[in-house]
Amino acid sequence: MFSFDPENAASHGLKKLYNFIYEDYVADGEPVEYSAIVVMAGKDRVPALECLAREFDRLGVNDYKFLVQSKPIPGAHPGITFFERRMSLESVGELVKRSRIILDISKPGQAGLSFRFFEAMASRKKVITTTQSVVAYDFYNPANILVIDEACPVIPERFITDPYVDVPVRIYEKYTLPGWVKTVFSLQ
Repeated sequence: MFSFDPENAASHGLKKLYNFIYEDYVADGEPVEYSAIVVMAGKDRVPALECLAREFDRLGVNDYKFLVQSKPIPGAHPGITFFERRMSLESVGELVKRSRIILDISKPGQAGLSFRFFEAMASRKKVITTTQSVVAYDFYNPANILVIDEACPVIPERFITDPYVDVPVRIYEKYTLPGWVKTVFSLQ
């Protein structure tokens, strides 16, 4: 048995295993419409998202798209759009393709990596995250992944403007579905 969450793996005697790239698509010169995108559900991470919106505003970056599936929160940052009906994976994927950076704000109590990192690798997008543990992964590159403090995020302007740095093929293939299956069966 496996778990992507290192704490669950340790406490339940499971083997730790990462998530995988479930859709191997490449953004073939598609126009970039947004500097950053996030689609998330619930109100619990909105304060962190507001801090990020203010940091983008400070940098003069206003072409971000922050979408939260929740009833609107009165007085929330105007750069956050609230919606009530769940978006399809295809719709979210299209938004990801049209942005340079994916935001990943950890849920309270989350220890493992979300699928955002694997979507980012597949689509050659950067990630701004609150997940500190990502620095221990072999695909981590500070040129592509910026770890922030959710209460006081600091985004260097170069992180937004510098190009994405490709993950080495050997490492990338490890995180594809065939690579994941090979790992699962070699661990048995």
